[in-house]
Amino acid sequence: MVTSRSIKQVFNNGNGFTIIEVLIAIGILSIGILGMATMQISSIRGNNTAGKLTSNSIWAINRIEKIIALDYDDAELTGSVYDHDTDTSLSAHLAANVGVGLHQNPVSSDGLDNNSDGQIDETGETGAMTMQWQVVDDYPILDSKWIQITVSKGTGLAQKTVSIIYYKINTI
Repeated sequence: MVTSRSIKQVFNNGNGFTIIEVLIAIGILSIGILGMATMQISSIRGNNTAGKLTSNSIWAINRIEKIIALDYDDAELTGSVYDHDTDTSLSAHLAANVGVGLHQNPVSSDGLDNNSDGQIDETGETGAMTMQWQVVDDYPILDSKWIQITVSKGTGLAQKTVSIIYYKINTI
């Protein structure tokens, strides 16, 4: 007949634990430790993704601040012209004007640390970070510009992209 024993009974009678009880306890402990290790790996991956998205957001906001400082008619803000009479939507306008108003600085002068080596815009720089901005004039109203800044970092499935839309108004 099998009876359950408390820890106090085990230590009082001097018999100790059986080898099976010890092996089961070690198995349960090892499963718990492996589970914690898996959680740590997932946490590290999540923090890496958050870091990339934060970095991309900071670069996009930096570009917005530079755009705010530019004149309304600056060459970096030329874009396709939205026709309120014929264009049915912004997405249709962008599809009909692919590449028009799309700006991207060369990698060696884009203000980014494209290869994450701590140096910004060094000679011969290449890397996985890119920034571009699309400009549409007279959208959503006349004398305004719709500007979408897109920053991407990484390659393949690890690529993380942030897009921010900014509106610039032609002030008098």
